[in-house]
Amino acid sequence: IPRVLGGQSVALTPAENIDYWVDSFGEVAMLELAKTFVGNSSSAIKFDFHHLGKRKLIKAVHNYPAFPFKSYWNKFEKRDFLKPYEWVNMELSRGCIFNCQFCNFPVLGVKEDHTRTREDFENELKYNYENFGIKNYYLSDETVNDDINKIIKFADVVEDKIDFDPFFSGFMRADIMTAKPDTWEHIVRLGLGGHNYGIETFNHDSGKMISKGMHPDKLKQGLLDIKKYFKD
Repeated sequence: IPRVLGGQSVALTPAENIDYWVDSFGEVAMLELAKTFVGNSSSAIKFDFHHLGKRKLIKAVHNYPAFPFKSYWNKFEKRDFLKPYEWVNMELSRGCIFNCQFCNFPVLGVKEDHTRTREDFENELKYNYENFGIKNYYLSDETVNDDINKIIKFADVVEDKIDFDPFFSGFMRADIMTAKPDTWEHIVRLGLGGHNYGIETFNHDSGKMISKGMHPDKLKQGLLDIKKYFKD
């Protein structure tokens, strides 16, 4: 039985007795591995021996890219035994449009539309609600509020196509939220009420060194304004 370990930081995992290692977004790489296991692959698997020595590491982000997709639907089944009170993960997009100087995420500076389709988003929400009663989601986008057009796109779906109130939580850049208060109403329409903020620093000089130049006082006031707006 082949043993496969996967994930975003799999190359740093000190695991033993693993046959294959899949680093980063693995949908395409895993499919190729599965074909290899049953003797149905048309080409040899591309391994990267520079990081883990003789270990069979697949750097999927380079050799088997799984982005951008028009569907990021991880379709659950009855045998997953989901309950209505549970939270599940969802992706609106994959990759990051920014190039923060301190970040080593492998998919940065994305220029093209990297969002899923409206129909795919709508169908996943309806399927999970109708089959499991699920309404709560963790959005695993690198930065949920990176693009206001993305927020409006999916907020329109929730407002026009969904007859229940989904609730989303995800990572948000507080400086973007502070700088663009006109986006808040659309974030509310989407149902994105759970905000996880990454505050790099409240030291202005340190912030400017990593291209985060918003003055700390403005950012602090912005967080207070955001809290009041969303509570109201």
